Amino acid sequence: MGLLFMGFVISGFVLGTILMCYEDRLIDKMELILGIKILRIDSKVKDYTYEGLSWLLLVYMSILAIFLFYPVAIDYNNFPGYIGCLFLLIYPQIVMIIRNGTFNDNSIPSEENPLYVGSDVVMDGPGYYPFYYWLFSLAIGGASTIWGFSMLNFPNIPVSEGFFWF
Repeated sequence: MGLLFMGFVISGFVLGTILMCYEDRLIDKMELILGIKILRIDSKVKDYTYEGLSWLLLVYMSILAIFLFYPVAIDYNNFPGYIGCLFLLIYPQIVMIIRNGTFNDNSIPSEENPLYVGSDVVMDGPGYYPFYYWLFSLAIGGASTIWGFSMLNFPNIPVSEGFFWF
């Protein structure tokens, strides 16, 4: 696993660093191509819209899946387990992008957009925050998704491979 894994991790680190350095240019291109607003306010503190955060998480989770978990799948000779990792990292992002009517800034309770819980009115809160949704999907399906896809390969892999996430 040594050199291959190190090469992938270093490549992912370099690519992630480049994307972080040129994130403003990436955001401008994505806003132009996708036709959505990714940043709420142009200031030094980056405040992402919920739709934009879904797209950015998709970009960064793709890098993580390719450059960190692919060499692990090669080393364990378990490509179905890698497919499970892709489902775990990328599938929630795609669902959030498809369901942009739910995961957008209009889901944030405010005076203009009140949320009713029974007879009570809620005027503040995070709404359907995409990062919380992704963390929730990771916690709910994390190890079991990897275990389930790993069993498709039936290799002699220890059952504890699903704990690699934790």
